[in-house]
Amino acid sequence: MTVSGLHTQPSVEVDRAILGKLLHYIRSEGLQEGARLPSERDFATRLDVGRNKLREVLSTLETLRVIEMRPQSGMYLRQLGVDTSFEMLVLLSDLGLPLSRKEVVDSMEVRFFLEVQAIKLAALRHNQDDLDGLTDIVERQLACVEKNTSSFQEDQEFHLKIVQATKNDIFVRITNSFFLMTMARRKNYFGDKDRSMVSIREHQNMLAAIQSRDPEKCANLMEMHIKGAQAFYLDKIGEIPAD
Repeated sequence: MTVSGLHTQPSVEVDRAILGKLLHYIRSEGLQEGARLPSERDFATRLDVGRNKLREVLSTLETLRVIEMRPQSGMYLRQLGVDTSFEMLVLLSDLGLPLSRKEVVDSMEVRFFLEVQAIKLAALRHNQDDLDGLTDIVERQLACVEKNTSSFQEDQEFHLKIVQATKNDIFVRITNSFFLMTMARRKNYFGDKDRSMVSIREHQNMLAAIQSRDPEKCANLMEMHIKGAQAFYLDKIGEIPAD
């Protein structure tokens, strides 16, 4: 199984179920930082799973810095807002567990800064292949709207293609994580034809600005583009699942 780049061996479906139940327990119990968690035996009984499978899942949560194993003492909860890895948020979305409003707001703020910087670099570093790729994506977006189908996947491709044009692979990996976290919200957003057309027109304008190698214009266009989507997402928090 692969969870946000972490590899474990047992059945995918069993692991996902155990992970989901464990994380739901941790988030729903209102546990404080440093709280001692139930023992391995107690968790195995509650979840009706074997100890070996449970240990593998607990090891994953320890790697993600959700829990801390203390020899001869037990399992303890880390400070979720500070100590845990960013992959924890991606994992929560992947398991269909809702993110808090603060987690959504904070992640959108970081994505805003990343993408504005990315398009400025793309304006300076892009090549013809990048422009051809962006053009193809916009054309496929238009085709989706004409067929009355969602273009949420093409929207993701467009934004990631801009980041790829920075020629910075780490930038691409980080940005991709944000898209993994927001799949359900983007599906909802692009379920509306009018919103899809607005997004496509803004993509066309960004593409033209990238082609003209105008980083400041690119940044302004990306700012407006993301702020428009943010207003929708923030208004709908509580109505749309995390993933």
